[in-house]
Amino acid sequence: LLLRHASQCPSNGEKKCLVTPHCAAMKHLWKHIATCKDHQCTVPHCVSSRFVLSHYHRCKDKKCPVCQPVRVISLKRSRYQQQLQQQKQNAAKNQTNKQALNGNKTKQVTKQVVQEQALKKRRLLNGASSNAPSQKLTAEQIQAKQRTDIKTREQQLTAYRMKQARLQRLNMLRIDPRRARSCFSGTGPSLPLSLTRSAIMAHLRALKVERLQTTFAPLLRKLMESKHNKGVFNEPVDPVALNIPDYRKVIKHPMDLGTVRQKLEDGKYPKIKGFIHDVKLVFNNAISFNPPEHPVNVWAGLLLKSFESDLPKVMQKMDKLVRKRNDKCQ
Repeated sequence: LLLRHASQCPSNGEKKCLVTPHCAAMKHLWKHIATCKDHQCTVPHCVSSRFVLSHYHRCKDKKCPVCQPVRVISLKRSRYQQQLQQQKQNAAKNQTNKQALNGNKTKQVTKQVVQEQALKKRRLLNGASSNAPSQKLTAEQIQAKQRTDIKTREQQLTAYRMKQARLQRLNMLRIDPRRARSCFSGTGPSLPLSLTRSAIMAHLRALKVERLQTTFAPLLRKLMESKHNKGVFNEPVDPVALNIPDYRKVIKHPMDLGTVRQKLEDGKYPKIKGFIHDVKLVFNNAISFNPPEHPVNVWAGLLLKSFESDLPKVMQKMDKLVRKRNDKCQ
């Protein structure tokens, strides 16, 4: 019984147990039993306690004089916990019923208020106040009211049509950079002369974004699938999962290759400098946060060198493609 109490008692060195003075000694005995395997141990109560615990786990006799006191206490504790759980469930059920009852009352009150407001509106439309007797409208008043209502409806309809027409014009001018094509080989769409200057500039920006996507996507894929990556740089760093709470304090602008790829696909890099800056930022963050001998630091350095060595080749290839397309468009 003392061993069972010590295993569940929350007391420690600062807080003394109020149930039994033997609690601290039993806690020390528990720590010793957990590591002791000597069958002839000289520590008091070690061998006997291990024997009792082994017997308790193996014995199936409900009337055993050794196990029965512990089993009775365990049974009482389990029943007490079941009662507490049942009380919590009943309390939650009562709270739900109260909320439902209050909701029904609120709905009834709201319905009454709405009915009273509708009744007041009808009285006002008939030319009567809530305190004065009802009076009928004259023919001129009825006609004036009808003309006002018609004019109000026409104004609302006109405003709605103007808004829809404005939205339709904006949709016609919007160009998706992922669907836009250049005039290389004559496969792209022609620009009608009716397009405005802003629409033509938007189309040209879309072509530039698409060219950047098709040129740098293979280079980014190479970095993400490299043997030195190992999936470390493809997703955002999770300080909680990796147990590095000071990461946000050291790294002010976190970045990863998965985010770079998403921004590239969404056309959020209008210029090449933004793409190059974010890729270098991924590896520079890893080098700054991790010590030089850490594997992540080493992998980041290798990938950064690979990116810097491949970048001039990709830029040269992009320049050749631009000159070739310009020749085709002339």
